[in-house]
Amino acid sequence: MARMNKRIVFVLGALLLVGAGLFIAWQLALPTRVSNADAETFARANQAYEKENYQAAANLYQQLISNGVENAEVFYNLGVTYTAMGNANQAEEMYARARELNPRATQIAQTANAARIPLTQNEMALLAFAAIEVCAIVFVLMRPRILKT
Repeated sequence: MARMNKRIVFVLGALLLVGAGLFIAWQLALPTRVSNADAETFARANQAYEKENYQAAANLYQQLISNGVENAEVFYNLGVTYTAMGNANQAEEMYARARELNPRATQIAQTANAARIPLTQNEMALLAFAAIEVCAIVFVLMRPRILKT
């Protein structure tokens, strides 16, 4: 019975730590607040991209940046748009700016890696930490099965 209580405390503690880590990562990844007009421009830019009207999308994302919007998603989407247009150098600049604004966003890191932009040691450490968290979750979930065998 005492062994079962220790196991429950261990599992709950591990889940609490992982949950706290995920909550902090989620809070850090929240986009910057923008005005309604900027939100509408962002939506129009996304729609233009989906319709493969890349030049219009790029112009709208640039308009947001000119309006002073400092948002990782805007720079990331502009980078993706430049990639679709074949402008690799401009895309790399936008991915780098997006990473500066939100270095914990894994999607930005993955896209930057695909574009052959070298990641910093801090970014590599963050990716490694995320992988360790996943392994810890799997271990906690599999631990009762491992102990029974």
